[in-house]
Amino acid sequence: MKEKYALDLHVHTSNFSLCSRLSPHALVARAMELQLDGIVITEHGKVWSGTQIEDLKESTGADDLLILSGQEIRAISNKGTEGDVLVYGVDENLPEYLSIEELLAIVESSGGAAVAAHPRRNILSFGEEIFNYSFDGIESLNSNYGYNDIMLSLNDMKRLDCAFTGGSDAHTVSRVGNYLTFFEQAVESIADIVSAIRNKKCRPACGIMNEREMKELLQKNNIEMFLQNDNLRECTG
Repeated sequence: MKEKYALDLHVHTSNFSLCSRLSPHALVARAMELQLDGIVITEHGKVWSGTQIEDLKESTGADDLLILSGQEIRAISNKGTEGDVLVYGVDENLPEYLSIEELLAIVESSGGAAVAAHPRRNILSFGEEIFNYSFDGIESLNSNYGYNDIMLSLNDMKRLDCAFTGGSDAHTVSRVGNYLTFFEQAVESIADIVSAIRNKKCRPACGIMNEREMKELLQKNNIEMFLQNDNLRECTG
């Protein structure tokens, strides 16, 4: 059994996310090139069906890559702040612009897990308001983060008692695998991901990136590296 399993928990494809230029086939090809254990496609308000995932696996020959689906939902805080929440383990497509309390209640009753997406990003994020809600997890590493965002996020990890994840938030092929989540036990289903998040059996990790200062900051804070070969980053899209 492997010591850790590396998954990108936050990616968008051009099939169902209008903001994405990443085709599902390019996503899968890149994930296999990086030798990831799996990816979770998180479209905006859309969960891929089991049939759609199986068709993608068959058409790409991704026999050894775990492909799962969650969704990213826009929610509103009590202060009127709009931010994004990653939802895992809820099969129905959820509506956007629910209050955070409403969304968390739906996720809880469905047996899923709710992770505040990129809370330290300067747009569509909850910032300090994450401390006012009981999220199952916080996405502490995200490709849209700059150095100062990472500093704030690392401090959040010391203050909060919940799971922490990493995700590329890829909308182009070049960002796939930038940040990842390491799991301590084998992951075979979305239920395994929900369980790991709820039981804090996962941790954020640095995937593929060229920014030396960012790498040094993460390493100083005991964030593990997945791949050291930056040449793998040289792709277009």
